[in-house]
Amino acid sequence: MNAVIYCRVSTSDQAEGGVSLESQEVLCKQYARNNSYKVSKVFVERGESAKTTSRTELRNLITYITEGKNDIKAVIVYRIDRLSRNTLDMFELLKLFSMRNIILKSATENIDETPTGKFLRTMFTGLAQLDNEQKSERTIDNMKHAVQGGRWCWLAPPGYEFIKDEIYKKPILVPNQDSVYIRLAFDLTASRLHNQQEVIAILKKKGFKQANKTTLSRLLRNILYAGIIRHKWFPGVDIKAIHEPIINLEIFYKVQAILEGNNPLIAPKVRNNPDFPLRNFVICPKCGKKITGSWSKGRTKRYAYYHCTSQDCSFSVKKEALEEAFYELMKTIRPKKNIQELFKVIVVDRLRAKQSGLLKDQVKLEQELRELEERKDRIVELLINKRLSEEIFDKKLKEADIDIMVKRNELNEASIDLDDAEACVNYCNYWISNLHDLWLHSNLDLRQRFQNMVFPEGTSYQEDGTFRTVKLSRIYEVFEMLKTGDSRVVAPEGIEPSSPT
Repeated sequence: MNAVIYCRVSTSDQAEGGVSLESQEVLCKQYARNNSYKVSKVFVERGESAKTTSRTELRNLITYITEGKNDIKAVIVYRIDRLSRNTLDMFELLKLFSMRNIILKSATENIDETPTGKFLRTMFTGLAQLDNEQKSERTIDNMKHAVQGGRWCWLAPPGYEFIKDEIYKKPILVPNQDSVYIRLAFDLTASRLHNQQEVIAILKKKGFKQANKTTLSRLLRNILYAGIIRHKWFPGVDIKAIHEPIINLEIFYKVQAILEGNNPLIAPKVRNNPDFPLRNFVICPKCGKKITGSWSKGRTKRYAYYHCTSQDCSFSVKKEALEEAFYELMKTIRPKKNIQELFKVIVVDRLRAKQSGLLKDQVKLEQELRELEERKDRIVELLINKRLSEEIFDKKLKEADIDIMVKRNELNEASIDLDDAEACVNYCNYWISNLHDLWLHSNLDLRQRFQNMVFPEGTSYQEDGTFRTVKLSRIYEVFEMLKTGDSRVVAPEGIEPSSPT
C-alpha cells in the first residue's frame, strides 16, 4: 500500500529542543516499513504554524492526494498534532481523507479506526487546540501589558525598525533610514502646496521606492509616527509610546485637517500644457471668456498663439507678446524699497503689540484642550462602568476626538514665534519684490501658483497689448494702500494673525 509522510516543526519547537524534522521522518518511515506501507512522497513543513491549514507543504499534500497519484492509502505523521492543532481543521482534513479512502496514521500514538481510536484522535486534537488557545491568551495578555507601557508589538511601519533596547532586552521601534521620507511626506502635505500625487512623485524622486497612494494614505493617518499608540484593545485611549516620534502631534493633526478637507490646498486652478502658463487664466478682451493656447503649423515651423475659446470670437495673440506683457504687469505691482520697509515695520510692530493677547489666547486654548481631554476620559470611564451603550459611546467618542483635533489646530495656529517675525518679513519682501523673475524662470506648476496668488480672479488683456486693472490679492492691495498713504494700513485685516477666538 502506498502512503505519504507529513512532517512539521515550528521554530519554537526547535528552540525548545523538540523532535527534529529528520527524527520525525526517520520514525515515520520506520512505521511505514513495519506496517507494509511504501512511501511515495515526504512533505516537510519548516516552521509554519499548525493552528490552521494555510501551510505550504500541507497544501501540496492535499493537491497530491486529490490528483489521485499512486493510489495513496495512508497519511503518516509523527504525532496527530503535527497535522493540525485545530479541531475544526482536523475534521475537514479527515473528511477529505475519508472521501478518498485514506487513513491517518500516527507513528507514535496507538490510534486506529475503531470508535475508541477515533475518540482518542479527537481528544488529542482538542488538547492541542486547548494548549494553543491558552498560549494565545497568555500572549495577548502580555502584549496588552506591553502596549499599556507604551511598547508597539506589531510589525514596524515604514520609517521604523525594531532593535532590542539595552535595559529590558525587548524589541523597541527606532527610526531607520526611511524616516526622512515619512517626515518629508508630512511636511509636504502640511504645506498645502502639493496634492497626494505630487507628494508621491517627490518621495519617489528622493528615493522612497515604496511610495504609492495606498502607502501614503495609510502613513499620513498613522498617529504612531507622532509617538502615540491607538488600538482596538483600548478604545478611545491614546497611549504615549516609548519610541522616538518622527513627527510632532501638531503637524499630525494639521495633516488630518487637510485630509478631511478643512484646510484646502493652495494649488493652481488649472494644470495643463507647460507651453501656455496663462491658458484658462487671462480673460479675452472681446467676449470676456478665458483664453486658451495652442500651436499652429506654418510652412517652415510651428507658431504658438493664445486665442479665445468661443467659436464666435476671433481674438488671437502671439504667445511671446502676451507673456511679455504679463511679465511687465508683474513688474509694475512689485513694491518699492521704501514701501517694503514700511510694510516690515507695520507687520512686526503689530505682531509684537499683539503678543500679550496671543499669549492669553494660547493659555485659554490650552485650558480648553485639557478640559476636552478630561471629558474624553470621562466618556471612557462611563463605558467601563457600563453606564453607556457601545453605540452612544462610539458617537460621543467620535465627537470628542473631533473637538480635540479642532482645538489642537487652533492652539497650533495661536503659537507664533515672534522672534522669527522680522526674518519672515525680510524673506517675504524678497520674494514679493522678485516675483516677476521667479514667474519667468519657474515651471508650469509654480507659474500658475504665482498667477493665482497675485490675481485670484485672473487678468483681463486689452487689444492694445496691455492689461486692464484687475483685482489683486490682499497683500498687494496693502502695498497699493501704502503707496497712496491710506491711513487704514495701520491695522489692515488680513496681514496680521487673527485671534483664534
